[in-house]
Amino acid sequence: YAELGEDVADMSVGRRVRAQPSDGWLAEGCDITLPPFLGWSDPRAVVDIAVDAEGAGWGGVFLWDHVTWNPAWGGTPPMADPWMCLAAAATATFRVLLGTVVTSLPRRRPQIVARQVVTLDHLSGGRAVLGVGIGEDFEYQAYGEPVQARGARLDEGLEIVTRLLSVDKCGSCTPSTDGSRRIHVVRKSPTICGCSPV
Repeated sequence: YAELGEDVADMSVGRRVRAQPSDGWLAEGCDITLPPFLGWSDPRAVVDIAVDAEGAGWGGVFLWDHVTWNPAWGGTPPMADPWMCLAAAATATFRVLLGTVVTSLPRRRPQIVARQVVTLDHLSGGRAVLGVGIGEDFEYQAYGEPVQARGARLDEGLEIVTRLLSVDKCGSCTPSTDGSRRIHVVRKSPTICGCSPV
């Protein structure tokens, strides 16, 4: 990582990029995004980076959420679960936002994603951010899943996650009309929609 305005290596694509301040919709200053692969697949390394980032004034630490390695990248390096790494980072930090960039919601069970966000939100004292998108073709193809209709599945998943994360005015866990229950969050976690090229 680097100070604001310094060049930083973008390990994900092997090129150099310039650290830029966020536009204020996420956090003040810059946010760090990491693929939890290779050297960053060790949750302790992610915790160390999150602690150092917080100490240096970074606004957030965000991890890629892929379920498999892209064959086009070559090899099969170690990968870590981003939610587990973010949970570990939450126990060692106090200010930085923590989240995914992005979780492929059409590939996941939305009720489990909602539970992961709430757990991270509680553990971090309300600093969880959920970034969602449609995912990349290779993630679906690796497991023989259909690539078509990802947008519709994203919409459906967002509806479920949003419903589960909605909290009544008292902040209690209340039944909804379909028998599911709303999940209490420390604060209303923002859902950030991103998308992968199709």
